[in-house]
Amino acid sequence: MAVSNENPMTLEELSGFMKNLDVEQAMAFDGGSSTSLYVDIPEKKLMLTSAKDNAARRVKSILIVK
Repeated sequence: MAVSNENPMTLEELSGFMKNLDVEQAMAFDGGSSTSLYVDIPEKKLMLTSAKDNAARRVKSILIVK
């Protein structure tokens, strides 16, 4: 799950959303212009970045799920 500027949420709203999905544990990473999400599954590839006006920064923390 990644929250973008197009559909912003507070941490409290995101927590409630994850609870509604029956998520038991979640991890919050630093947000801002380094926020990115890349999904590569056979049916679909999805990439989300929060960069605006070429202001992206390098991503410092990642989580890989295989």
